[in-house]
Amino acid sequence: MSKTRKISPNEEAEQTMVAMQTALKAKMKALKNFAQDKLEAFEESEELEMGVRIYKESNNYGTKLPNGQTVKVSYQGYLPNGRKIDSGNIVFSIGQKDMIAGFSIGAQALQQGEEATIFIPSSAAYGKSGSGKDIKPYTTLIFDMTLKDIL
Repeated sequence: MSKTRKISPNEEAEQTMVAMQTALKAKMKALKNFAQDKLEAFEESEELEMGVRIYKESNNYGTKLPNGQTVKVSYQGYLPNGRKIDSGNIVFSIGQKDMIAGFSIGAQALQQGEEATIFIPSSAAYGKSGSGKDIKPYTTLIFDMTLKDIL
């Protein structure tokens, strides 16, 4: 039968520090990868209305969906620092008033099944008012978006 060795407070503190450093390094690496990916996407993006920019892996720039067209979109939203602020699926009509303009503009530029990264300047998002505690005034938003269905 082996005895369990007690850990001294100093050893416990050292183990905690090592675990925190490891977690912080992983988070920094993920943030660096996010920043690099989004910077490359931004540099290769195309400008749409209101300063909204879109980056698509495909070169499919077909007919723009009309205002009023109902669509289903899957998305993940981020702040420029890489912090995820929202994700999910949403059904809405292009140009609808309760949707931020940049989100609608980005979705309008997609074909069914297409994926894109949408860069939305604050003027096409929440502007000087911001939204809640996470989206400060004058914040640019980034969305990874997939047009799942045209309804």
